[in-house]
Amino acid sequence: MTITETTIAAAALSQEEWDALSRRNCPGCGRAHLVVHALLQGMLGVMSGEPVSSLRWAYDREVVAERVYRVECGECGQVLFSREACPVCGAAGGLARVLSARHGVAVPPRCPLCEYEELTLTAVVPAQLLYTAGTLSRRVCGAEAHEAGFHVAQVDCPCCEETVGKKGLGCVACGRSSLMKMMR
Repeated sequence: MTITETTIAAAALSQEEWDALSRRNCPGCGRAHLVVHALLQGMLGVMSGEPVSSLRWAYDREVVAERVYRVECGECGQVLFSREACPVCGAAGGLARVLSARHGVAVPPRCPLCEYEELTLTAVVPAQLLYTAGTLSRRVCGAEAHEAGFHVAQVDCPCCEETVGKKGLGCVACGRSSLMKMMR
C-alpha cells in the first residue's frame, strides 16, 4: 500500500509505511506536526478499584505501526491515514466498538486470593502521539480507567504475585469473539 495524501485502509500500516508517514510533512499546509491516534498498552496502579498512579506506557515501539488508526496534521487537521478496523484484531468496523465501550476484564476491589487492595492493571487504551519533524514529542492518554475505550487486559496482585484477572477469549479492545477470528 502506498501512502498518498489521504489513505483510508482496512489493514494496519507496515513498519516501512509507518516510518515514511511519521516523517513526512502535511501535503496541505507543509507543516511537520502530526497527531497520531493509536491503541497502545499501559500499566496503572489501583487501590480499591480507583487509580492511584498515572498510566505508565508499556508497549514496544514496533507495535505502534500496527495499532495506528488515524493520523492527522496537527496544524490544519488534514487526515493522512485512517482505518475503521479494530487496531488489535483487525475486525472490520471494530474501531467504533473500541472507542465506545469497555471490553476488558472487570477490576475487583481487592485481590480475591490475599485480599490486598492495591492491584496493577495492564490495559489497552487510546493514545494520542504528537510528532514534530518525525520525532515523538508527547504521548497523551485518550481515556481514563472508568471511561469507554479503556480496556483492562490483565489484573495482577503485587502482594501474592498472581494474575487475578485476564481477558480470555475474544479481543480485549473490540470484544469480538475469538471464534469469529478463526472463521476468517
